[in-house]
Amino acid sequence: MTTRVMTQKEAAWIAHAVGGDPLIASYIDNQVDHGQDFYRIAANLPVCGRCERLVLVHNKGYVCPTCGHTEENSRGHKMKTHLRRGMYR
Repeated sequence: MTTRVMTQKEAAWIAHAVGGDPLIASYIDNQVDHGQDFYRIAANLPVCGRCERLVLVHNKGYVCPTCGHTEENSRGHKMKTHLRRGMYR
């Protein structure tokens, strides 16, 4: 396993993706309360194609609680993939 230091741009995007939505915060808090690791939970959540925030999986697609964007028959890509590929703005 290799580790690296997160850049300021990556850190700013993570703060944007995770913050600002009480539904996402509530979901992550609930998972952490049940023994899950915060970073593993956030890294595996999909990212909204419109506003680049974390979204929740709903049926066979996802719904963004921040902007209301929905995708059917798609799970999008995960936050860890979004960071790895440098897709953040």
